[in-house]
Amino acid sequence: MEICAKESVRIIKGDLLNAKSPNTIDALVNLTKNVQQSLDLVLEDYAQGKADHALDV
Repeated sequence: MEICAKESVRIIKGDLLNAKSPNTIDALVNLTKNVQQSLDLVLEDYAQGKADHALDV
């Protein structure tokens, strides 16, 4: 979970601020969304005492 959170911060504070191309910006925004969705799935599993999605992430 910590890795997902750090990856999102790195994308937002580093790569996204330095991106020049609209395509790059779109790709980074989509990547951030995917990381956040993965983190949400893991947290949901954790709350239910499961690890189904944690293995995928």
